[in-house]
Amino acid sequence: MKKLCLVIAGLILLSHSALAFDRDAFAVHLRKALNLDTRAEIKVTTDPVPAGVGDLMMVNVVLGGAPYPVYITKDEKQYIWGLLVDASTDPDQVRSNQISLKKVHGQGSPTAPITIVEYSDLECSHCKQAHDTLKTELYKAYTTQQVRLVYKHFPLNGHDWAEPAAVACECAASQKEASFWDMQDFFFSNQEKITKDNVKEKSIEAAKGLGLNASAFGTCLGSEAMLAKVQADKKEGLALGVNSTPSIYINGRARRGFRDFDDIKVVIQEKLADNKK
Repeated sequence: MKKLCLVIAGLILLSHSALAFDRDAFAVHLRKALNLDTRAEIKVTTDPVPAGVGDLMMVNVVLGGAPYPVYITKDEKQYIWGLLVDASTDPDQVRSNQISLKKVHGQGSPTAPITIVEYSDLECSHCKQAHDTLKTELYKAYTTQQVRLVYKHFPLNGHDWAEPAAVACECAASQKEASFWDMQDFFFSNQEKITKDNVKEKSIEAAKGLGLNASAFGTCLGSEAMLAKVQADKKEGLALGVNSTPSIYINGRARRGFRDFDDIKVVIQEKLADNKK
């Protein structure tokens, strides 16, 4: 089956074409076309190469830390800001394949037919709502043999204490895996009391309350390895197209933001039905 090009913003006309591709000029034009200001970092990382679709060429663009392909005509007068989707593949499966499930923090059976992956920020109020709802509703509606819930870190750049809090959760898990979820509960329950100045102190207090080795925990908070785990989750999310939290994937089907449990449940039901076919 041939590839289909799904265009979000359509063909964008360039004002002129140069003999040599000007990455900086292209970035400026793209910024204007997408109505972005200079706070949004745009970097064109490649020159045009054949896209393998018709006569289109492709350049790679990094926008806000996330990579995007941009398709451009050979004469460089027009380009497409959108998604190129292979109609011979299952988009949900393609997204699922981009998510690593090795050494993750999960609840429910690894062999469950449904896997929910939540990219979340401990400082985010909408993430707290999603966390509380999933904690209350998920395993009332389904068994741990039906659904597995996996948590991934995605601390937003504008949140002062989200990243160190995520590191604290990893440090708790390094002593006792179940403490990952307890530490997560602590941060979501105490969002209004935590600041960038007291997050370390509050984390250590929580660790003591969980019966963890406070000295080892305090040392761990400065661990580059734990920080790397958090950043690896975020890097994976960016490559997947995550740009806000919570972003939830149900067997690869994305749900941006969080409205209510029914928004999640309808996809779970669809995927369970597919699994029976």
